[in-house]
Amino acid sequence: MKINSNEKGITLVALVVTIIVLLILAGVSLSLVLGDNGIITRTQDAVNKNDEATAREQVAMAWAGVVTDGLATGEIEAENVNKYLSDSADVDYDNETGQGTVIYDGYIFDVDKDGTVELSGQMEEGEALFTQAAKNGQVKIGDYVDYTPDTTESVGVLTLTSSNLNIDTLSNKTYQSQQSVNGYGEQTIEQENLNWRVFSINKETGEVLLISETPTKRALALQGSIGWLHAEEELNNICRELYSGSKGRARHLTVEDVNQAVGYTPTLSEASTSSDIYYPDMNGSETYTNGSTNIDHLSKGKYTRSSEMTSYGYTISDYSDEIRKILIGTTGTWYYETSDQKNKKTTEGYASWLASRGVDVNSSNAYFYVRLVNSHWSYSLGYARGYVDYNCNNLFYANTTSANVGSAFSSLRPVVSLKSSVLVDKDDLSGEHNSENAAWRLK
Repeated sequence: MKINSNEKGITLVALVVTIIVLLILAGVSLSLVLGDNGIITRTQDAVNKNDEATAREQVAMAWAGVVTDGLATGEIEAENVNKYLSDSADVDYDNETGQGTVIYDGYIFDVDKDGTVELSGQMEEGEALFTQAAKNGQVKIGDYVDYTPDTTESVGVLTLTSSNLNIDTLSNKTYQSQQSVNGYGEQTIEQENLNWRVFSINKETGEVLLISETPTKRALALQGSIGWLHAEEELNNICRELYSGSKGRARHLTVEDVNQAVGYTPTLSEASTSSDIYYPDMNGSETYTNGSTNIDHLSKGKYTRSSEMTSYGYTISDYSDEIRKILIGTTGTWYYETSDQKNKKTTEGYASWLASRGVDVNSSNAYFYVRLVNSHWSYSLGYARGYVDYNCNNLFYANTTSANVGSAFSSLRPVVSLKSSVLVDKDDLSGEHNSENAAWRLK
């Protein structure tokens, strides 16, 4: 057979080079398509930015409508944002601070009373809204929640160190309660390291109210007409300053909170009017002298008690043993601020204030007091453990001929309203959360 030596073919080297070039071209093409800055990534980024811009535009327009509506009423009704949106949004807004959060289509927006809307974050894979879990029944009364308040230090020096009171402080943050508002004397309240549990759930909105597992070890003393007049505001101020945080706003427990939680509806008598007596009045100019004590902030005349301040009391376990266990489930201690009792403690139990005042009035007498929850037995007074108390700690008393002051010491019981933007791990949606180690992890 004759071989034509002039015929040309591809050599092995050329084939290898060709394959290498093709692989390089293929790699470049894949990088352009699938790389970090590839076509697919840039396309997805463009889609995400478009979704974000659309969500922001819709929320901005909706929030503008809510703010405009608020100009007419004098108060922003944040829940009305859903009137202007095609899909439902979770809203959390505080009229006092003028700031809030709107979660829409997976995006988290900060809003304010001026109509400003700013993107602050986005829900990620594996995250869920705590409010949605509450609506779905996955959050239960009594569940432990890993909540941490703001620990930024405040100005002030501790008058009593935590070491000699065995108080587990969370930080050096303190609140100075002045005699001008508590009526008793200057008192330093520390931020204590407290565990938190679910106290109530609004199944419609998903709003969750947390409560400290125990009252504070530090007690607050209230005294006289001044203490009675400022009690609710001061108790709320202390809790708000010491126990609010990025995930919730704190205040003090009220009798209304307890009534709602246990399902108790008090019988409120109609407004009642006394004879001419001295009575506490923020703008009162009268002063009554009892011995060496001058009692200020008084007015004199017929005092009319509103129905909301009707005296009443009940034992929590008669209505809800579940709430009783949360409120008084453990024996606690409380401490006093007086110089001779500053290290005294009792192991019988604790009493905690309620940020709710009351008045017991009849034709000739009036007793002005601040409500509380007892957690210890008092056989002499006939109070059982878990008694929502009335008229046993009068701060001011008056009849037609005289007036007198009283003082009382009780612990604080902070509660925290969690923001609607609080997230949790989806892994937490299953399982029990009935111990500190199994607490809901807030994000």
